[in-house]
Amino acid sequence: MGYRFSSGALRFLRLGDAIMVVPQTDKYEQRDTGIILLSYAQMPREIRFTFEPKNGAYVYQDQWSFSSSAGIQTKIVFSERYIDSEGPLSAGKIADWTKLIKDRLEKIKAIAERK
Repeated sequence: MGYRFSSGALRFLRLGDAIMVVPQTDKYEQRDTGIILLSYAQMPREIRFTFEPKNGAYVYQDQWSFSSSAGIQTKIVFSERYIDSEGPLSAGKIADWTKLIKDRLEKIKAIAERK
């Protein structure tokens, strides 16, 4: 979310599948061009995607864990890891990341609830 694929959409089927992404213009102004890759998959329990910018300044990973409840509902747990060589994040940067993640999850929730 917030990126467009540089060469059209890709279906991530195998570990290591990756695609170059370019930031979309939106309210989050400082996005970097980089790659998103499927770094872990144990279906149907967990998947992880890793983003690495072209400049190599940081790495972040989205982790999606799924668990079924009596075969009726699926519980989804999302977590994000961020690694930056510049040291601890400022309170302002943490607030910005938190807002970004909340916005992305709201979009995903809206999509899921339409089905």
